[in-house]
Amino acid sequence: MIYLFILIYLILVPGTILIMLYQIINKLEEIKKEPKQTSTKSVLSKRKHTNIKASNYGNVFSSRNKANKAYEDYKTNKGLYEPVTPHKGVKIKKEV
Repeated sequence: MIYLFILIYLILVPGTILIMLYQIINKLEEIKKEPKQTSTKSVLSKRKHTNIKASNYGNVFSSRNKANKAYEDYKTNKGLYEPVTPHKGVKIKKEV
């Protein structure tokens, strides 16, 4: 009885494996024969949240008009900045 099960096992298992491999090969051949489908291009869209403003990566000083005008007082004719005498502390003298 055991020999019968071993004989069936030795015949059925390799046979089923060979049949499955044969079917896989047939499917692969069918796929190769089919014409290639042109894939449609996917369009990327940006998610926009209604409560969040878009980021501005521009120069910070372009929107700060007061800050740009404040430095005008310290410019010389050459466009350089000179230190201003502080109210308290050491006095800065000009070289002649």
